[in-house]
Amino acid sequence: TVIIRGEHQFPSTLTIPTNHLQFVGDGNAILSTPVAGFTGTRLLDISGRTNITFRNLTFVARTAGLTAIFSSGQALSDIRVEDCTFSNASTQWDRGVDLGNTAATGENVYIKDSTFYIPTNAGGGTTHLGVNLYGIGHARVTGCRFIANGNSDTAGISIGETNHKSANVVVSDCYFGGMALGMKVEFADHVKLVDNTIENTTKGIISEIGTSAPNNNAASTDYLISGNTIGLAPTGFVGISLREVTAATIESNHLAC
Repeated sequence: TVIIRGEHQFPSTLTIPTNHLQFVGDGNAILSTPVAGFTGTRLLDISGRTNITFRNLTFVARTAGLTAIFSSGQALSDIRVEDCTFSNASTQWDRGVDLGNTAATGENVYIKDSTFYIPTNAGGGTTHLGVNLYGIGHARVTGCRFIANGNSDTAGISIGETNHKSANVVVSDCYFGGMALGMKVEFADHVKLVDNTIENTTKGIISEIGTSAPNNNAASTDYLISGNTIGLAPTGFVGISLREVTAATIESNHLAC
């Protein structure tokens, strides 16, 4: 276990070198980037790691365009993020937690009771995200808050991605406020989105099909969308929209226009 006290500023990406580590904040523990001169596109790289925990930490981005916790291309498992905050300053992370595995063999991601501040810009789509999970099986995001500072180019959570299917993902008891899109699911099976609150959004919950070979128009299956409250912004136009999903249950949701 690594106990962190005070602020620690990194000049470049820190690649976590080994498995079975806990990074635990004691008091006001901050991991940050400098205002200028940071080398890399992410603060921490946990690609291929197993049993890594981040608890009670604040991640502060003083350089725009970065990701706080990142993995890609290699199997990872047993990753936990608990009671963390991802920037509450004038600069936010482009992505707070971005965990992917192109072989679709990532396992067991748990993100709990954390707050994500999400930046906006003049672009479109969902470039700026609180949490991005693709190629991950057995993931749970619960009790988190996703706060955006505008309805342009912002989303709370994205699950699955074109050729990298996710499965067995639960998002529950989370709050999403002031963003273009609350939750997006693309190419994922066995998904539960339950008891979440999405406010002042353009789109609440949408699912999309795989968009590149070999998964063009590939369907997803087994969705439960239940107990969610969705409040659309004045420019909002989609509460819940599913494409090419089989065995979907949508029940007991409340939509306010």
